[in-house]
Amino acid sequence: MAAAGFRSIRFGTALTPSTAKVIDKLPNALKPWQPAVFGEKKDEFCKNFENSTRFADPPKTSKGYPSVSTLIGATDDLQKLYDWQCRTIKQMGGFPQFREHMTKRQRSGTNFHKVVKMLLDELQKSGTLSDEASKAVIAKNSHEENRGYVTGLLPVLQQLRNVDYMCMERKATNYYYCYQGRFDAIVELDGEPTLVDWKTASAASVKSSGDTSLENLYGNPIQIAAYINAVNTDPAWKHLPKITRGAVVLAFEDGRPAQIVKLEANDVKRYTDAFAERLNKFWYTVLNPEPGQIDVSNNVNFVYNPMLRPTTTVPTEGLAAAV
Repeated sequence: MAAAGFRSIRFGTALTPSTAKVIDKLPNALKPWQPAVFGEKKDEFCKNFENSTRFADPPKTSKGYPSVSTLIGATDDLQKLYDWQCRTIKQMGGFPQFREHMTKRQRSGTNFHKVVKMLLDELQKSGTLSDEASKAVIAKNSHEENRGYVTGLLPVLQQLRNVDYMCMERKATNYYYCYQGRFDAIVELDGEPTLVDWKTASAASVKSSGDTSLENLYGNPIQIAAYINAVNTDPAWKHLPKITRGAVVLAFEDGRPAQIVKLEANDVKRYTDAFAERLNKFWYTVLNPEPGQIDVSNNVNFVYNPMLRPTTTVPTEGLAAAV
């Protein structure tokens, strides 16, 4: 393969766009297909997802491989997110207030994951997670707004065994499909190695009062399937047993016990197929963009912008301030 360069992409919503640089050439073995014919070529494209074989000779760098979050953000249906953003901007009185709110949420999420990792570090260090040690970690490190989330998650963490393969906040790369990501943790659940994603559900979230089935967890199950397939093929993780299941662990703001939503092997297969279709669409678009998919800055543009869809009626408050 000729030396790869880089291509800039833009993704997210018109209110909160993000940019990234990704490679502009793929290994010869990976051939994305025109999305319209993906169904006919699915088996050929997905063969390395199906085999989950460790990549034998990885390149020295994975620079330019998109993250799982980037891939999902570039290929998701973001209409509901955009509509929520518009409603929230209106309720808060403007885009600056919304931006400040989102910054606080991001900081809160970072702190939540930091405290969870510290609690699991304590479990690895001591072999158990006592109430006394847990309270000390939470009191010293948790932001006040995260106390309910962490308190509700604690019973789940205290039931975990300190197995030798448990790991937290680690990177995995899928060299077959040229993507990477940082997963939350691999722990033992029900006696099996399980890749888990810790998620918070605020009091206002539909996940706090509604259906928490896999279908209503948005991109979380696809994200977990992507991470599992990266771990299972990355030679850096050859010491791990093969991961065949995952879980989204929902922590609630009001401190009620966290809920574990499991992905069994058949669920992982189903969401792997969904991720593969998105991955194919992403790489095909990056390598073969149509004129309308290139913006004025020469980015391949995946941004959801309903203003370019005149048949769609959506709120527009705050849009001018954000773009």
